[in-house]
This record gives sequence, structure tokens and C-alpha cells, in this order.
Amino acid sequence: MDIQQLRYFIAAAETEHLTKAAAELSLSQSALSRSIIALEEEIGVALFDRVNRRIELNRFGKLFLEQARKTVTELDLTEQTLQNLADPESGEIKLAFLHTFGLSFIPAMLKAFQNEHPKNKLHLNECGNAELFDLIRTGAADVGISALQIEDSSLVFHPLRREKMVLIISSENPLASQTELSLPMIQAETFIHFDKQTFSRNLVEQLLANQHIHVQSSYEGLEIASVIGLVEANMGVSIVPESTCEHLNHVKVFPLADKMAERVIYLVHKAGSSRTGAVERFISFGMRYPFTQKAAE
Repeated sequence: MDIQQLRYFIAAAETEHLTKAAAELSLSQSALSRSIIALEEEIGVALFDRVNRRIELNRFGKLFLEQARKTVTELDLTEQTLQNLADPESGEIKLAFLHTFGLSFIPAMLKAFQNEHPKNKLHLNECGNAELFDLIRTGAADVGISALQIEDSSLVFHPLRREKMVLIISSENPLASQTELSLPMIQAETFIHFDKQTFSRNLVEQLLANQHIHVQSSYEGLEIASVIGLVEANMGVSIVPESTCEHLNHVKVFPLADKMAERVIYLVHKAGSSRTGAVERFISFGMRYPFTQKAAE
């Protein structure tokens, strides 16, 4: 049994006349008749009662017609869905990214992409690095934007740019009046820390350790929005990626002198897997997106 047989059967069932059905299908009557007989033999029951030159659906045929219509409709919808997915003009892209990219970096990037390709549909997943890599390995995400590169032959990492880490304090903090601020000057301040499982937390701790800075951490285990919110409320100071500070009103931003105070932003996808035209388009766009800083070497 194949889909063509089901289409032939449906046409015959709806007209209840082999000659008319054959004409609609641009098929000879004998070919249509052979197809229906073969279908009945495969199923093991007659689907039509033959009355003179006409055919009439019997009770088996009526039941089979209902199921045949559902099968053909579902198959047509699936075929159309696959075509839409494969079409670079209207296909879908599943993108995963770190929380720290959600404030500015990803919105700006996606806006630029959608301006060029408004018909593509984006499905977004904001998560940590471990989950991001798992999503890509399993195909639950097509592309990821991460700040961490790992040794994994199943993943491909494309460096997009380097991003500085910066020190932020509330505009209400007395230190905000300084023109420059070094890490030793914040040792007496309450430090607001990222969650211990994040790449940002590891990077910040490394920066502090490099200068032998011991901070008083009263708030930790947080994502970027909470870190910035607490700093704005003058509850402490923190070190965050520079792109997260672009639209802050009540925060003073200070650059860090440490050359290690930066992270590399990577575009990640699965190695060796077939990708839709839409996903290939997004990867190509990401590689040439006009970042404000040079791509990593």
C-alpha cells in the first residue's frame, strides 16, 4: 500500500464512478481499477459494491475512506512542514544562548537578522552552558551562542568577538564620583556574585584571584538580571560583561585594566550534521554580523 493508492481510492470513493475518477486523475480506467483491486487484496476485504457500471462504498469502504483521508491529510501537512523547514526564506531556527547575552547582545543580533530575513521563525532558549551544549548535541537547538569552548568532537565553535568584563557600581555609591576605579578599591564593598555553576562566576573569581582581591560576598547564586538589579539598588558592586550595561541608567561602569578581563563569544553548532537552509543562513549571518569589536583570533 502506498500514498498513491490511497489518493486513487479517495477519488473513486468520492465520485463512486471509475470513469469519472480516472478522468480526474488523468489515469486510464483500467489502471485505476487495477490499483483499487490490489488495495482490496492487500487489505483482505472488498471496499466497494459493484452495481452495474457504478461502484458504491460498503461499510468497510466507508471506514477505510475516513482513515485514508486522515492519512493523506497528515502526510501532506508533514510534507509541507518539511518543505517550510528546508526553505531558507521561511524555515525555522532553534537558538540557545546564555542568560548574559539576553539583555543586549542577542536582541541586537536577532533584530538585525530579522530585518534581513523577516520570514524566518526563531525559537529561543535561554540557558546555561551545559544545557546549551546538550540541546545542540540532541538537535533540540540548531545553533548556540556561548562564552565557553570545550573539547568535544561533536560540536563546532566559531569565535565571533571578544568582550570586555567591566566593574559596575550604583550611581549612588560614593565611589561613583571616581574617574577611575581599580579592583583593590572595592575590597570593602559588598560583592554581588553570579551562580557558582556559571562561566561568568569562574571568570570573575579568576580576575579577583589574579590581583589577590578578597571580596565580601553577601549575594550570590544569581543570574545577570538580578546582579544588575542589586547593583542599581546600591546593594553592592559586581563585574559583568560589557554588553549587559548598554542601557543602564543608575549604574556607573568602570573598565578593568587586567588584560584577562574579557570573554570570547562563540557561535556553536553540531558537527557534521545536515542543516536546513535557514540554519545555514543564520550561521553565515552570525559569522559576518557587524560586531563592534574584532573577532577572536
